[in-house]
Amino acid sequence: MQAAIHVRDHVRDYKRGTIAQTLTYNGQTVALWVSSHSWTWRNGVLIQGICISGVAVLQQAGTSGVGATEADNLDTPDPTAAVYAGPPDHEATNWPLVAVSGVALVATVTAFWLALKLAGRPRLP
Repeated sequence: MQAAIHVRDHVRDYKRGTIAQTLTYNGQTVALWVSSHSWTWRNGVLIQGICISGVAVLQQAGTSGVGATEADNLDTPDPTAAVYAGPPDHEATNWPLVAVSGVALVATVTAFWLALKLAGRPRLP
Protein backbone atom coordinates (compact mmCIF):
# COMPACT_ATOMS: atom_id res chain seq x y z
CA MET A 1 0.00 0.00 0.00
CA GLN A 2 1.59 3.23 -1.18
CA ALA A 3 0.21 5.33 1.71
CA ALA A 4 1.87 3.07 4.29
CA ILE A 5 5.18 3.28 2.43
CA HIS A 6 4.90 7.09 2.40
CA VAL A 7 4.23 7.21 6.16
CA ARG A 8 7.13 4.77 6.77
CA ASP A 9 9.49 6.92 4.70
CA HIS A 10 8.47 10.02 6.69
CA VAL A 11 7.93 8.28 10.05
CA ARG A 12 9.85 11.00 11.94
CA ASP A 13 7.12 13.48 10.98
CA TYR A 14 4.59 11.57 13.13
CA LYS A 15 4.39 11.08 16.88
CA ARG A 16 4.73 7.44 17.97
CA GLY A 17 1.54 5.91 19.25
CA THR A 18 -0.71 7.87 16.91
CA ILE A 19 -2.73 7.18 13.79
CA ALA A 20 -0.94 8.96 10.96
CA GLN A 21 -3.72 8.50 8.44
CA THR A 22 -7.03 6.73 7.86
CA LEU A 23 -8.20 5.72 4.41
CA THR A 24 -10.41 3.31 2.53
CA TYR A 25 -8.53 0.32 1.09
CA ASN A 26 -10.31 -2.53 -0.73
CA GLY A 27 -13.64 -1.29 0.64
CA GLN A 28 -12.45 -1.24 4.27
CA THR A 29 -11.45 1.64 6.49
CA VAL A 30 -7.86 1.13 7.61
CA ALA A 31 -5.58 3.15 9.87
CA LEU A 32 -1.84 3.69 9.52
CA TRP A 33 -0.49 3.42 13.09
CA VAL A 34 2.99 4.76 13.91
CA SER A 35 4.64 2.90 16.76
CA SER A 36 7.83 1.25 17.99
CA HIS A 37 8.62 -2.11 16.45
CA SER A 38 10.78 -4.67 18.24
CA TRP A 39 11.54 -6.82 15.19
CA THR A 40 11.93 -6.63 11.42
CA TRP A 41 13.07 -8.68 8.46
CA ARG A 42 16.32 -7.54 6.79
CA ASN A 43 17.68 -9.41 3.81
CA GLY A 44 15.51 -12.40 4.71
CA VAL A 45 16.82 -12.53 8.30
CA LEU A 46 14.63 -11.94 11.35
CA ILE A 47 16.13 -9.19 13.54
CA GLN A 48 14.69 -9.03 17.08
CA GLY A 49 15.39 -7.05 20.23
CA ILE A 50 15.47 -3.68 18.48
CA CYS A 51 13.43 -0.52 18.78
CA ILE A 52 12.67 1.20 15.49
CA SER A 53 9.86 3.44 14.32
CA GLY A 54 7.46 1.73 12.00
CA VAL A 55 3.97 1.82 10.58
CA ALA A 56 1.30 -0.84 10.95
CA VAL A 57 -1.83 -1.12 8.83
CA LEU A 58 -4.82 -1.72 11.12
CA GLN A 59 -8.33 -2.76 10.19
CA GLN A 60 -11.37 -2.53 12.41
CA ALA A 61 -12.07 -5.67 14.46
CA GLY A 62 -14.88 -7.81 13.11
CA THR A 63 -14.34 -6.80 9.50
CA SER A 64 -13.71 -9.40 6.85
CA GLY A 65 -10.35 -11.10 6.86
CA VAL A 66 -8.73 -14.27 8.10
CA GLY A 67 -8.82 -14.34 11.91
CA ALA A 68 -10.30 -10.85 12.12
CA THR A 69 -12.06 -11.62 15.40
CA GLU A 70 -9.11 -13.49 16.93
CA ALA A 71 -6.16 -11.91 18.68
CA ASP A 72 -2.86 -12.43 16.90
CA ASN A 73 -0.08 -14.29 18.69
CA LEU A 74 2.92 -11.98 18.46
CA ASP A 75 5.43 -14.34 20.10
CA THR A 76 6.76 -15.38 16.69
CA PRO A 77 6.62 -12.67 14.03
CA ASP A 78 4.82 -13.62 10.82
CA PRO A 79 7.00 -12.75 7.81
CA THR A 80 3.89 -12.34 5.66
CA ALA A 81 2.32 -9.85 8.08
CA ALA A 82 5.05 -7.22 8.17
CA VAL A 83 7.86 -6.40 5.82
CA TYR A 84 10.52 -3.76 6.32
CA ALA A 85 11.89 -2.44 3.06
CA GLY A 86 13.32 0.81 4.38
CA PRO A 87 16.76 2.31 4.19
CA PRO A 88 19.85 0.10 4.08
CA ASP A 89 21.19 -1.54 7.23
CA HIS A 90 22.64 1.16 9.49
CA GLU A 91 23.74 -1.14 12.30
CA ALA A 92 27.27 -1.61 10.97
CA THR A 93 29.68 1.13 12.05
CA ASN A 94 32.00 2.52 9.40
CA TRP A 95 35.17 2.68 11.53
CA PRO A 96 37.42 4.28 8.88
CA LEU A 97 34.90 7.12 8.59
CA VAL A 98 34.79 7.46 12.40
CA ALA A 99 38.62 7.66 12.51
CA VAL A 100 38.80 10.29 9.74
CA SER A 101 36.07 12.32 11.43
CA GLY A 102 37.92 12.13 14.76
CA VAL A 103 41.18 13.33 13.18
CA ALA A 104 39.34 16.17 11.43
CA LEU A 105 37.69 17.20 14.70
CA VAL A 106 40.99 17.20 16.61
CA ALA A 107 42.68 19.22 13.83
CA THR A 108 39.88 21.79 13.77
CA VAL A 109 39.85 22.24 17.56
CA THR A 110 43.68 22.48 17.64
CA ALA A 111 43.71 25.09 14.85
CA PHE A 112 41.04 27.13 16.62
CA TRP A 113 42.89 26.93 19.94
CA LEU A 114 46.17 28.01 18.29
CA ALA A 115 44.42 30.89 16.51
CA LEU A 116 43.05 32.14 19.82
CA LYS A 117 46.37 31.71 21.58
CA LEU A 118 48.41 33.49 18.88
CA ALA A 119 45.86 36.23 18.09
CA GLY A 120 46.97 38.66 20.79
CA ARG A 121 50.73 38.21 20.50
CA PRO A 122 52.82 40.94 18.91
CA ARG A 123 54.86 39.92 15.90
CA LEU A 124 58.60 39.61 16.38
CA PRO A 125 60.81 41.45 13.91
